[in-house]
Amino acid sequence: LSCGIPVIAYNVGGMAEIVQDTHGKLLDAGGGPKEIARSLEEILTADETIKQKLRNNAHAFWNTHFNADKNYQDFIQKLMVLAKGEQL
Repeated sequence: LSCGIPVIAYNVGGMAEIVQDTHGKLLDAGGGPKEIARSLEEILTADETIKQKLRNNAHAFWNTHFNADKNYQDFIQKLMVLAKGEQL
């Protein structure tokens, strides 16, 4: 995601919270190699505009939810608010 690469993953564990149609493909847990191949082909043969949108969305999702530099700063700010006895 951080490199703007769309994600393909099986719907197991917490994957449904991470992989969305806007930036990848979430496959049924019972799927096999043919389902992966079909999803790869669908992404690779998509119109360039669609591929670019998937790439942009993948990076934006990472930046919003998983960017450590941003998340650590947000976390520190919240701790500072709590240390002052204020509500979040």
